[in-house]
Amino acid sequence: MKIRIENSGINREYDLDSFQKDVISFGRDSECDIQINSPYVSKLHGCFYKEADEWFVQDMNSTNGLYYCQKKLSEAYRLNGTNEFYISSNEGKKNHVRIITEESDNKQEEKKDGLAIVRDGNKKTDTHRPMGVVVILLAGLLLAIICTIIMLVFSKKEGRRKASDESNTTMTDSTGTISVSEATETDVVSDIDPYYSEKSDVISVTKAEESDNVMTGEEVCKTLEERGFTEFEVENYYSISGEMFEEESYVQRDSTDKIPYCQTYYVNSNNELWTIFIIDGAVMAMPVSYNLESELGVQVVFSEKDSVVSYDSDSNSFYETIPYESELKVINAGQIDVKLLDKFTAEEIDKYVK
Repeated sequence: MKIRIENSGINREYDLDSFQKDVISFGRDSECDIQINSPYVSKLHGCFYKEADEWFVQDMNSTNGLYYCQKKLSEAYRLNGTNEFYISSNEGKKNHVRIITEESDNKQEEKKDGLAIVRDGNKKTDTHRPMGVVVILLAGLLLAIICTIIMLVFSKKEGRRKASDESNTTMTDSTGTISVSEATETDVVSDIDPYYSEKSDVISVTKAEESDNVMTGEEVCKTLEERGFTEFEVENYYSISGEMFEEESYVQRDSTDKIPYCQTYYVNSNNELWTIFIIDGAVMAMPVSYNLESELGVQVVFSEKDSVVSYDSDSNSFYETIPYESELKVINAGQIDVKLLDKFTAEEIDKYVK
């Protein structure tokens, strides 16, 4: 049985059978087998379990529950074919996380991912951590042992190059930045990942450790506070050297450590959930609720200019790109703060993207 989790513009896929265990936990806690980073997800939100060669999903008395066909599940649900579940708020009226399940041998066409904001180079590797939470459910199935977390975090940066700005020549300078606005294929082919070049026009590639734009923890906190984003903690996944933290990590306001990529959340006055990213000093916002419920077929992201910045952990580099509209829809919204995001209902976003 395969599952796909869509959360804050980050899509992660798992094969339940690959865990080689009969009970697989999911939730916000880093010790869950499948970690889902969202303020609407409980530390231990639910689990998948196998019984008589069939897979079931069960809510574990979470705060916001698990919904199927707009109904909150009160008991285990047997997975059969393709199913869509939601973790919502406001009694199921606002969806924040979508969980899609389908049989492992299902031949349906794979859903298009588009260009992602944070790209994890360890996406094909399972990272095991000790499970410290024990839960008894149904017939006494035991949740414990090893925790597998796959960080399929994706990052990106968009922009529309203007002719007046395209005066750079191809070079690697002392800052470690490769400008590609007038680059030849021979100059940049070894430096640009096809993942980005096939989905966007790449403006520049910068090594994280050599960028002058990366903020310290103190600067990140100050920037977010000035813009009104103070309700949730700021999550931090990577060191400036590109190492992924083994434990749950949050940005500290007095920290002088450089933060290549971090994120927090905001719930606006219309009860819409947003993910706020700071990548290489660039602030971007993704309308999570809108992206889950929209039939646009592509993710939407708000930026402060016509481009977006992505973080690629495999190369520990930042990519500034202009994504193709078929891969990611970028809205240049000016300064991103709570006043701006409070104005945007789903209907308002539609005006910009349709």
